Amino acid sequence: MNYFLHGNDSILLKEKMTEILKDLSLDSMDDVTVLDGQNKEIGVQSVLDSLSMVSLFSMDSNVVVWKNPLLLTKKSRKKKNPQNDDEVTEAETNPDEILSEKDKAEMELLKKYLEHPYTNGSSLIIYLDESVYSVGNDGYSKYIKDNKTVVRDLKVGFANRAEFEDRVRREIRQRNLNIDNSGLRELFFRLPMDLSAWRSEAEKLALYPERITADAVRHLVTRPLEDKAYELTNAVMSKNLKKALDVLNDLLYQKTDLNLLMGMIGNNFRNFYTAYYLQKEMSNDEIAKALGMRSGGQVYHLLNDPVRFSPKSALDMLDKLADMDDRIKHYTIDPKLGMELFLIEACK
Repeated sequence: MNYFLHGNDSILLKEKMTEILKDLSLDSMDDVTVLDGQNKEIGVQSVLDSLSMVSLFSMDSNVVVWKNPLLLTKKSRKKKNPQNDDEVTEAETNPDEILSEKDKAEMELLKKYLEHPYTNGSSLIIYLDESVYSVGNDGYSKYIKDNKTVVRDLKVGFANRAEFEDRVRREIRQRNLNIDNSGLRELFFRLPMDLSAWRSEAEKLALYPERITADAVRHLVTRPLEDKAYELTNAVMSKNLKKALDVLNDLLYQKTDLNLLMGMIGNNFRNFYTAYYLQKEMSNDEIAKALGMRSGGQVYHLLNDPVRFSPKSALDMLDKLADMDDRIKHYTIDPKLGMELFLIEACK
């Protein structure tokens, strides 16, 4: 059997990999062949060659893990800018038109294998960590997901925020962490939906000698970029330029990716615009679920913290942000200066 294992939580991916190996009667990764998909010298033919090998010392099935294959990620969907051969831009046209002749041949080779897999007991596990490499939907949907009869498509991740918080609660009990209800609420407010981030913070909380309160969590648990982006958005919505620039300087000191930051700020404005109209028909918790926000409390603060901010203002902010983002991407302005000018203009 062949598997396509993908998701954005590395811990859940490893747990699912362990389950697959047990199903294949294998004990660990030491019992499989692992091929680095980011190595340009290891293409589909290398994978097929490994799958075709029969062990001289065992009758067990031959299992190959193709880890993070570049061919199936968004990184492969690039094309040269005709005005600058050195500049690479994200392709937006038909993926078959973007692929080089070599890549087309590789894709066709993979497709043929998936349609007619080897019958020697071999198994291929295509492993893609989406927290590291974004999946190219065109690539895997066309050549892998369409072949469900020979490929098990395993998307790994938490279905919702509640499922993630239940997992954290179980691990808190397993670790015997002495945390009160206020500390738990503050912890969930600060944690991104990522087990690796939670376990990193859990190591610090385990060393705290007293009962873990909300105040202790504020001092110990690092706020994710999402929270800082929300804080920056709130400063803009409240026309507090000093606060906005202070937050931006903190983020620049942390070497934050400004493109990612701008995307998060834009998403916050869109969430405000949508939540403003949904609040008449839905509760804050229902809105949070619909918009993928962490909690109803976050919706409440988004709608009520800013003073005299309207849906029209949110659309104006999105226009200003899009204009600045376009200038930055076309190299007509420095990203840092662009963000500062956006904040100054937005806070007028």
